[in-house]
Amino acid sequence: MKLSLTLLLTLMACGEKAGEVDPLTVDDDGDGFSENDGDCDDTNAELSPVASEICDSLDNDCDGNIDDDDDDTQFPEDSTYYSDLDGDGFGALETAMQACSQPSNSVTDFRDCDDDNAAVHPDAIEVCDELDNDCDTLIDDGDDSLDASTGTEFFADTDDDGEGNPIFNSWTCIQPEGFVTNNTDCDDNDAAVNTADADGDGITTCGDPENNIRDCDDSQSGIGSVDNDGDGYIACINDCNDLDANTSPAMGTAEVDLNLCVQDEDGDGYGDMYPEVEGVEAGSDCNDSDDAMNQDDLDGDGITSCAGDCDDDDVNTGIIDLDGDGYSGCTTDCWDSIDDDNGDGIADSSVVYTGAAYQEPSLCAADLDGDGYGDFNPLETFGISACFQLGLVDSGSYWDAAQITVTSDGVYFEEYTNTNASSANTSENFEVCADGLVEFSYDCTSTYDCNAHTWYVILDANNNGDYSDDAIYLSDGVIATGLPPENGTIYSLPSLIDAGSDCDDNDPLYQGDDDGDGFSSCVDDCDDDDANINPSATEIWYDGIDQNCDWLSDFDQDGDGIETSEADCNNDGTTETECDLDGDGTPDWLGGSDCDDTDAAITGDDDGDGFSSCVDDCDDTDPNINPDSPETYYDGIDTNCNTADEFDADLDGDMIAELDCDDDGLIDAECDLDGDGINEYIAGTDCDDNDDILNGLDTDLDGFASCENSSGLSDCDDNDAYTFPGAALNDSALECLTDGDGDGYGFSETFSCYLFELSDTWGDGWSGNAIEVYEDAVLTGTYENQDLDGIDNDQTGGETQWEQHCLDSGTSTVDFVFINGYYNSDVIFNIYFDDGADGILDKGGYGQDPYDFYFENTAFTDEDIFYSVNTPIGYGGSDSDDSNASIH
Repeated sequence: MKLSLTLLLTLMACGEKAGEVDPLTVDDDGDGFSENDGDCDDTNAELSPVASEICDSLDNDCDGNIDDDDDDTQFPEDSTYYSDLDGDGFGALETAMQACSQPSNSVTDFRDCDDDNAAVHPDAIEVCDELDNDCDTLIDDGDDSLDASTGTEFFADTDDDGEGNPIFNSWTCIQPEGFVTNNTDCDDNDAAVNTADADGDGITTCGDPENNIRDCDDSQSGIGSVDNDGDGYIACINDCNDLDANTSPAMGTAEVDLNLCVQDEDGDGYGDMYPEVEGVEAGSDCNDSDDAMNQDDLDGDGITSCAGDCDDDDVNTGIIDLDGDGYSGCTTDCWDSIDDDNGDGIADSSVVYTGAAYQEPSLCAADLDGDGYGDFNPLETFGISACFQLGLVDSGSYWDAAQITVTSDGVYFEEYTNTNASSANTSENFEVCADGLVEFSYDCTSTYDCNAHTWYVILDANNNGDYSDDAIYLSDGVIATGLPPENGTIYSLPSLIDAGSDCDDNDPLYQGDDDGDGFSSCVDDCDDDDANINPSATEIWYDGIDQNCDWLSDFDQDGDGIETSEADCNNDGTTETECDLDGDGTPDWLGGSDCDDTDAAITGDDDGDGFSSCVDDCDDTDPNINPDSPETYYDGIDTNCNTADEFDADLDGDMIAELDCDDDGLIDAECDLDGDGINEYIAGTDCDDNDDILNGLDTDLDGFASCENSSGLSDCDDNDAYTFPGAALNDSALECLTDGDGDGYGFSETFSCYLFELSDTWGDGWSGNAIEVYEDAVLTGTYENQDLDGIDNDQTGGETQWEQHCLDSGTSTVDFVFINGYYNSDVIFNIYFDDGADGILDKGGYGQDPYDFYFENTAFTDEDIFYSVNTPIGYGGSDSDDSNASIH
């Protein structure tokens, strides 16, 4: 029994154990996992086998790994780090890693381009070391941020002689092309001048200028600092002509500027005023071959020999006759010179003096052929050198963009401008000596200073070099004339020699007045072989001969600049519009436009509109009336000089049907617009004077016109007498058809396209109105006037637009629908059958406010079908052969 009791108790005890819950199977935190299911912390619902591992020092996904040790950790966005191997504070992109906390020797900046070199990183300074120090992909000289002081200073060697210019330097890592490391060149534009001593004579081409030492030829050791002419100066430094001992900076001992390098051949201490060797400076000696001619005033009379003192040893002024003609420049000789340009041993001016031409004794002229008449062209004969003073004066701020151009015998000599711009009313004077015919032209391109300029010319009339006592010969501008200089005007200086009347001073038989009429061919006789032709002769008009030598047209008697329109130039009593005056078969004169060549006020184009009253200007007093002027119709004024179109704008031969020509609001059938008792306008029958097809004329005399008659019928082809309303009575008594064979059946014609003439009378487009085309109830086209440029293109003041609509070959039914816009009273349209030629008018309509429009005198509203046509697509009658009356 004891055993049984024990067994029973045991069994009872086992039964209670089986009814208890195992805590390891309980999901205490409600995250779906118990400890038996792998939940490593059943008190925290954030931890479970399916949780995401994050950086929080917990084993979130219960895999035994925490934070950085877990391969599944989800790192935050700012948890990327880069290894910094060289410790410069920057890491390399390729070493990127993620961690919950920043690892040692790591950084957040990945811009290091060399993580093995602490001197290379984005904050480093670029230096010359062939490395990209600042990691901007640019190295050394290629980097604008380079610290150039880490490179080398090089100097420009422009002349490529191996020596650099000390002024032009560059600090770079690598030596640039055209640069050297030294700066010893004294002239970097000349490879022959440097500090090299090529010939080894101890002197360089740079030399020592302060001590007059310089090697003029470094290729030969025997030539160092050479003074070829022995005057103490060398060409390398300061001798402007080392081949002439009379030329050096020491020669002008009497000059104001003692440093001038001048030529003094006569030894008077004054330099030649006109040196012929390039580089020699001009002195003040007017004759360097005569020591008596200079700027000294030996006799103290206030005049130097250069200034005109013929004898500077005589205070009373002596006489010097340079050319030996018995006259002196100090007295009456206009040209006294020793010059012998032709090399014949005789001074050129020896034949020039007052009285040389005995027939013209008052002239200081030349008479080369001895006929007593002076040379007419002394400038061409002698090419005399003339000196004068050119003065430029500015009364404004300065001589802005202006110059005087001087030419000599038509060749450019020099250009002068006033450079004294310090204040207003400044002047600048120039002494000019030029050969031959001297001319001046003034040119100014300033926008405001041209009117403040003036200039003048003073001739040295007595050849004394002094301009202070001479009067102004030429002047122009606000000071002298009260007017600004005239751009482009040519001014000429006279010759020193007086011009005679002998046109050919080399031929004693030719004296300039061969016909003895008292006029010279050199000056004003246009035909010196005919005594009846000269400036005093009476002009005979229109014969092609200039009797009075005025060089004006022989066909412009009134001198208005317009030649006569016709003339009797062959004396046959009949006027011509062209003439062959010399009989060579080619007209020498063609008629001009002057309708009255005796009245200069009548030129043929008095109103200046470009049209002549002789030809086509119907009102030469009004420039707005001519053939090119646009016509304003129906006002009685023929603006375009076409009388036919005043009341017939389309020129179809039919005048407008009605007109209010007296502005009383009533339509008039006739009008006397100018009040002369004659009606300019009598009403026609034109129903549309803007369309030359539509008119009240019955051109083909079939009883119908293209305009509708009182029954509303019109001729659709007024050029065909077989086409008119009712022509084919068996088809229609009213429709306009063609019956060519007279069988009573109309010709049948097919077509494939329509033309739409869409007009807008206001000029602002169709305002939303449109015509829609439906083929077999399918919309295939929408048309409206969209010409919105505001420019009238028809004579009614509106705008017209043409559109074409071609049908599909399989179309059975065509319907036209009108779409109302927000304003439709300015809408007009015409529909044409387009037969491939001009099209034939079919139907027309127009908009009418507020919400309807009219088509064939029937009112329609929005989206109504106003026209339809069924198969066959075409128009006309039923006659398939209108040339055979038996077929219909």
